[in-house]
Amino acid sequence: REWAIMDTDAAHHYNLMNRFQLGLDTKKLSRGLLSSMILHVSDVSNPTRPGPIAREWAYVVQTEFFRQGDKEKELRLKK
Repeated sequence: REWAIMDTDAAHHYNLMNRFQLGLDTKKLSRGLLSSMILHVSDVSNPTRPGPIAREWAYVVQTEFFRQGDKEKELRLKK
């Protein structure tokens, strides 16, 4: 589900917050929107964890990003 991954992108933060606030105000929260919010807050919460845990997760995420970038280059995918 590409929409869930896109909602972890910081560029989409305010849009997601607005969608969530609207869902709260109208009492219409879809399962997809709730899933996006859970994923988003999990994603942005890492800096609040104890230092050693935050550093380990940051390393894991960086490693994943670099591997993905290498794979995209290998497959000659557009950026």
